[in-house]
Amino acid sequence: MHATDKSPLRVFIEPVKMTSKGQGYSVSFNGEIIITNTRNPAADACRHLVVLGHRGRMEMWDRERAYPRMTFPDIERAARLTVAENEHHGPRIVRFKEMDQERRQRLKTTYTRSSTPGRQSVAA
Repeated sequence: MHATDKSPLRVFIEPVKMTSKGQGYSVSFNGEIIITNTRNPAADACRHLVVLGHRGRMEMWDRERAYPRMTFPDIERAARLTVAENEHHGPRIVRFKEMDQERRQRLKTTYTRSSTPGRQSVAA
């Protein structure tokens, strides 16, 4: 599904692990798990699909509802955003910033130990 296809991309999320920082989710696309653990499944799925060359609209589904949990009219635009939350403020939408190389390496070392080979684990 690329730019010429008008039907929305569909991703499915499943809860995987609750931590002190919140609920983690896996994300599936076309029957394949593309992200094994993220606290921000919507934005991370948009970024992942854009990297794969997809464009357009995306729907985020779970296995419980007969309708999408969220709909994104433009995944390229949504991929530039994320959710930020800390002890000073609740959840808010902010511009996504790539991690610096040092932090990425620390997270990669931490999450590689718990990830299944061939699947992406995203710390959010």
